[in-house]
Amino acid sequence: MGNCLAVHMHVANIHDTKGGVFTFEKALFYYPSIIGVYTDNVYRKYFKNTFEKFYNIKVDISKRLESNFKVMPKRWKVKRTFFMVIPFQTLIKRL
Repeated sequence: MGNCLAVHMHVANIHDTKGGVFTFEKALFYYPSIIGVYTDNVYRKYFKNTFEKFYNIKVDISKRLESNFKVMPKRWKVKRTFFMVIPFQTLIKRL
């Protein structure tokens, strides 16, 4: 569905792949029935290995766009989720 289940704020020197692990672990704490996740191409190694090996959760990585434009079936769900969080970005900067 592309709903945002958890938010985690961390310092700027932590890469998104490791920060994504913290965020998804928080989502698993609140929603233990999660059986799979769609992620962007950035999370293809550390994030995927962590959750497929230790948590037995299917991680589906959306592929990077090629030079010629075509609609990727699952990538829009990831981008839509980020777009829903962006209006609140100014509130986060003020904190």
